[in-house]
Amino acid sequence: MARIAGTKNNMRTPEEKEKIVLQNLEQGVSRLKICRMYNISAATIHDWIKKYRAEGIEGLKSKTGTKKGPGKGRKRKVQK
Repeated sequence: MARIAGTKNNMRTPEEKEKIVLQNLEQGVSRLKICRMYNISAATIHDWIKKYRAEGIEGLKSKTGTKKGPGKGRKRKVQK
């Protein structure tokens, strides 16, 4: 399910993600209902639950921009 054109990617904190995941795991709220309540895809919720079960709240932290090493960033244009 793709994001609607012209909308912004909503970055959520690990605490927000945990709250959403626990609604499904502890309170029994269906994933479909959570999708509609928070405007999140089913795949996203599935991934969060999988990560939460494996690593706890640490698994819900964003990994965006954490790449290190020589492959980091864009390739430079070769000047002729």
